[in-house]
Amino acid sequence: MRAASLALAGALLPLTAAQGAAIYVNSYMVQGYARTATVFGTKYRMSHTNWDMELGRSSGTANPATYITAGLGANSNHPSGLVGRTYDLEIEHLAGEGFIYRMINGTVSTTTLSWGTFSPTPPGATVQTLQGASPGAAFNALIFNARASRDPSSMTFSNFSFSSPTLAIADGAFVNGSANTPGTAFVTQLLVSTENLAAHDWVVRGKVTGVRSTGAGGDEQLWFTVEGQDANFTITPEPGGLLLVGGGLALAAGQRRAARKRAISGASAGDGLAR
Repeated sequence: MRAASLALAGALLPLTAAQGAAIYVNSYMVQGYARTATVFGTKYRMSHTNWDMELGRSSGTANPATYITAGLGANSNHPSGLVGRTYDLEIEHLAGEGFIYRMINGTVSTTTLSWGTFSPTPPGATVQTLQGASPGAAFNALIFNARASRDPSSMTFSNFSFSSPTLAIADGAFVNGSANTPGTAFVTQLLVSTENLAAHDWVVRGKVTGVRSTGAGGDEQLWFTVEGQDANFTITPEPGGLLLVGGGLALAAGQRRAARKRAISGASAGDGLAR
């Protein structure tokens, strides 16, 4: 993994420990993002049949040996199915232990999948390894993808947050929105870190609501995924955050920056950000 860097006056200056770990969410300051590896993935999908949530080494479904799944009740054609139901989505990472993925249906139920070695062991389906791999590989980004390509359908997302005892958001914010057909079938959001996210405890929380038309088929046409990726990128401070000191550029201490946010819309699952 190439370390994230600050690009100042055309030169790349590595981030130092004194500058601290930082999180950037949908920030225009993140430039040149290029994935080098996918480390883990979660998926909530509204399938006509089969499973509804997945935790694995990516959000892909080509190789069943690389993920575990759970159902969330009746399929979406059933009157008591998933259509219009809002879930609280929660992804927790415990450094040195692994990943825990929860889908919470209000006070009715919580369905949990976990990958790793925990003490105590979480409820629900738990595996220590997937295709021989344990959690722990380095990664520095989270990619959030909403897809609704079935006509008509929608996947709405809101109230997302990232919290950690050791990492703080330096710039940007999550946005609320929806992928829709007809309309914008894919919506992507990007979170990057100047440190290895595998070395920290953190939690992502948010709400997702899916609506799909009736009928069979289209298992992969309506979903919400979160993937952990290792990537190359640079952090470019905005001009207002720089101060000319002694003929060189330095960060202006204590200066507040207006949070800026950017949702990367219209990106497909194969655009290099997520799959």
